[in-house]
Formats: sequence, C-alpha cells, structure tokens
Amino acid sequence: MKKQLFTILLSALFALSGVLWLMQSPVTAVASSSSSSSLKVHHNPDHTEQLPSQTALLVRPLSMGITTTNWVTQVVDNSGVMGWFTSIALDSNDRPHISYRDSTNLSLKYTFWNSSQWISQTVDPEQSTGHYTSLALDSNDVPHISHYNSFSRDLKYAHQGIGWNLQTVDTVGDVGQYASLALDNAGTPHISYYDNTNDSLKYAYWNGSQWVLQTIDSTGNVGWYISLALDSAGKPHIAYYDFTNGSLKYAYWNGVGWVLQTIDNTAVVGAYTSLALDNAGTPHISYYDGTNDSLKYAYWGGSQWVLQTIDSTGNVGWHTSLALDSAGKPHISYYDSTNSSLKYAYWSGVTWVLQIVDSSGDVGRYASLALDNHDLPHISYYDQSNSALKYAYATDTAIMGLLVSSDSPTLLGASTTLTAAVTSGSNVNYTWDFGDGTGGSGASVSHTYPAMGTYTVTVTAVNSVSSVSANTTVMITPHATTYLPMALKP
Repeated sequence: MKKQLFTILLSALFALSGVLWLMQSPVTAVASSSSSSSLKVHHNPDHTEQLPSQTALLVRPLSMGITTTNWVTQVVDNSGVMGWFTSIALDSNDRPHISYRDSTNLSLKYTFWNSSQWISQTVDPEQSTGHYTSLALDSNDVPHISHYNSFSRDLKYAHQGIGWNLQTVDTVGDVGQYASLALDNAGTPHISYYDNTNDSLKYAYWNGSQWVLQTIDSTGNVGWYISLALDSAGKPHIAYYDFTNGSLKYAYWNGVGWVLQTIDNTAVVGAYTSLALDNAGTPHISYYDGTNDSLKYAYWGGSQWVLQTIDSTGNVGWHTSLALDSAGKPHISYYDSTNSSLKYAYWSGVTWVLQIVDSSGDVGRYASLALDNHDLPHISYYDQSNSALKYAYATDTAIMGLLVSSDSPTLLGASTTLTAAVTSGSNVNYTWDFGDGTGGSGASVSHTYPAMGTYTVTVTAVNSVSSVSANTTVMITPHATTYLPMALKP
C-alpha cells in the first residue's frame, strides 16, 4: 500500500504544481487481478522521479550564500531529444567524455571532446537502450558504460575496442535500473543495480571469463538511486535508497561479507545519491531530502555518520553528483527544481559555498560532475527547454602558493598589519582568524590586539574551486617606557 499511496501523492503534487513535463508519475502501480492488496511498481525510466515532500524547519550550516564565478556552458548535442541520464568522466588530459540517452532514436550515445570539437557516436542502437548510463574510463582512457534496456528490461554493458563491445550482464527478471559502474585498478568492471522484480539491490563484476551476480540487500524494497565506488583494494561500496523505510542506506564488502548500514532515516531521505571515497577510504555521500526539499551530505566521521543540510532554499537537491578534490573536500552539482537551474556547492574548508551554474531555461536534470587535475569542476546535464545535452566547466584557476606576512613584533596598543597573496588563482577572497577570537577579510588587514602575548593568525584564501590556509605568528610587546631624569634636591 505504501507504493500506491506514493503514486497517488505524486499525482496530486504534480497536478497542483502544473508542471506538465512531470505530470506522468515515475512509477505506475498495477494491481493484481487476484488481490487488490497485491501491488507491483513498474518504474518509468523516461521521466524524472520525485519523492513526496513536506514543509519542515531546517537548521542550515554556515554558508557564504550564492556566489558567482566564470562558468562556460556549451550545447554538446541538440540533434533531437538528447541528454537524459548523462554521466561524465575526464581523461588523462582532462578532456570530457559523456554517455547519455538519445531519446529520439531510443539508443545509447557517447561523446568526447578531441581538443577541437565534440565527437558523438551511437554505442548501442538496440531499441530502448541508454537508460541510467554510467561511464568510467580505464587507465588507457578507454570508455566503459553500463546502462539499462527498458524494452528487454536487462542490464547491459559496453566498452570500446575495435568498435564497441556490447554485452548483456543480467537478464533474470526486470534488472538494471539505477545502474552505477566503477572500474578497479586492473580495469575490471563492477556494476551495482536495482532488481525491480525482487525489489532488491544487486551487484555484478567480471571475473575474467563471466559475470558474477550477487544480491546484496533484499529486505523490503531497496536499491533505488544507486551509487558505486571502489576503494584502493578494489572492494565495492554502495550508497542507495530504501524505499520501504524512506531512508539512505550504505553497503560495503569487508572481504568476508556485505556490511549494511542505515545512514539517515530522519525523514524521507536518500534519493539521488552520489558516493565518493577519499584517499583514506572514507565514504562521502550527497543526497536529496524529500521531506524538506533540500540537498544533504553525509560522511563517516570515524565513529558515526555526520549529516549536514547544504542547501534548503526552495526545492533543491535533485540529481546530485559528488566528487572529492585533491584535498578530500566535497564538491556537488545538483538541480534546483524551484528555479529550474543547475547549481553547484563546494566545501571551502570553512563553509559551504553555493553557486548558480546555469539558469538559462529549464536546465540541470541528470547532472554529472567530475573534477580535473586542477580540481576544477566539469558538469554534464540536460537542457529540458531545448531537449539538448549541455556541458559546463569553471574557468577559475586553483589557488596555489599562499603567502602571509606581518609587521610584527608590534607594541601593545599599536595596530598590526597582515598581508596575504597567492602565486596563482583567480577571484580569490581572503578571510582572517586573528587568534584572539576576532577575524577580518581582505588581502591586507590591520588589527589591534588587546593584550601582550603571541598569537597564531590563520588566513584562508578561497575561490570557486579551491581553498588554502596558512599561518603566521604575531608578537605583541609591552609599551615603550620613557624614563625622566630625577631632580636632585640641594
């Protein structure tokens, strides 16, 4: 009955909003002829999915608000209805490669930038392919793509060789929605996906001669909105949505068995998940809070999961895509449904910085994010207004070589001047922690300390793509003492 209520609520919400493109429910409830309580949900991959939401009080973390940067946007493919289910990866030269669905010809497509133009190819022309595409490049920059065939209802996989090598991974039941692909160090494909027949989370990997299939979680209806990542040992980690309980879940292989955890069950949360592992193997996950219509982020703090609300202005957080920079800081692209725009958030090391990437029409669905070797963001996404595949990248350069100096030592009561500069980086903002509980901003600042002593001053340089901090020491000395000659009495 929960699925039926979910579908009814979706229909009511869409009717009220008047958003015609979304008026078809992402799931269709079909009652069994033998029992009115027997209900099966068939996902419709041709429509964006939305979870029911409610209004609730949110506590947001410190935020620098909306900022702007130099984003360049391009139309990549507008030769029909192009750009659903995009997935982006950057090669060793930081050139973008994108897989996506050709909804005009009902096929899987792939495009890449060859340093002068976009080269587009049809990968799998079979009918109804290209749903839930997931792209990865191996160490030789060879593309590998997993995807779902909505006609045969099978999980499929393609990789480039002499032409495209096409394989069917799993055909047992309706399998392959929400597919997520990752390659291990040897270039071996691993895929996690949803089994719609059995309402379960599944996982497949190539063992060198055949596909090995496993069911990871089958408790309730689980395995929606999957995101897969492999750690340095090649062990899989998976974030996914538990529909039955409306919660975000996480599974990982510990070398002996699968460990399952519930990360967040504070509301209807966990749609549009995106998972990344840092260099220590720590999981970081972005996802949508369907109760509060907000973007959330979770990471493992060493003993427990730490949960944060990143953006709650309007209905935001659809189609999240998470990547970690070279310092392990999270960057997230996502869709703002209220304003029909593509947004981007990143952790500066001090606060979350939010940006509008593209607001020219209804843009930002199916967003996919990758960071280049300079930690600059690149995003592929769908332009609903023009039925086109689009691509955006930031032109800011990462901050390097932060230098800080002062005119210390300073006498008590006098002002100390502090100066910061970088050897490279554009649109840099500087914030200061003077070490006495106060702060300031700007490349050059002056501050008067209230007492003698030694203070550690921290300056943080931030732009749209990076954040760097540096320290210096300030010494405050006593007042200069003036000694007057004593008058001698006769």
